[in-house]
Amino acid sequence: MSLVISIKAADGIILAGDTRGTTGDPRGLTAISDIYKKIGRLSNCCGIGVAGSTELGAALLDNMESKVAGKGLLYIDECLSI
Repeated sequence: MSLVISIKAADGIILAGDTRGTTGDPRGLTAISDIYKKIGRLSNCCGIGVAGSTELGAALLDNMESKVAGKGLLYIDECLSI
């Protein structure tokens, strides 16, 4: 199970997520790692959170972050149009 949340604050939005990766039968899940990245920053005004397959989510975050890095993008429509 993944936990990714966002909270609107007075001067911005807070994104948070757990870092645990699990595998196995839902009746007896086994933790395999506590270092998975599930939150990514695409710009000063855009972040992304992933849940589900931790390996796929980590690959998606790495790919998106590398594509938008250094481009001066601000909003989600700019980040997703790349």
